[in-house]
Amino acid sequence: MKNLITFLLFIGGLIFLTSCGKEVIDHRWKYMGDWEFTVHKSSFNVDSIGSSSQENFTYNGEIVIADCCDKIGIHYGSEDILIAKLDRDGNLYDLPSDHCRGVFDGTDRVHIYLRWGGLGGGISHVVDGVRK
Repeated sequence: MKNLITFLLFIGGLIFLTSCGKEVIDHRWKYMGDWEFTVHKSSFNVDSIGSSSQENFTYNGEIVIADCCDKIGIHYGSEDILIAKLDRDGNLYDLPSDHCRGVFDGTDRVHIYLRWGGLGGGISHVVDGVRK
């Protein structure tokens, strides 16, 4: 009987110790919320006619968790949403092209450069965000 009580106490102690593990916190939460974005959009086309345009605006957007795979959604314009992966150091990756980059400066600033296009033209978005 004494051995049974000792065994049950031992098993109970093991269960208690293994259940007291540290809770995993999602690193994306520290960037979630309302943000004010300053956006500079430009586009160019160098075909036979050639054209270019520029647009500057501020937008009250948000950053949200996109899914369970380290992705976040950055809503920086009325029709502009960027879905990207975020590492623990605040770097954005898995962006739309190889010419894009983004990084958080602390938990209340973000800098993003996006560029699409080819030899005949392209579009770029330069986005600077500040947490509200």
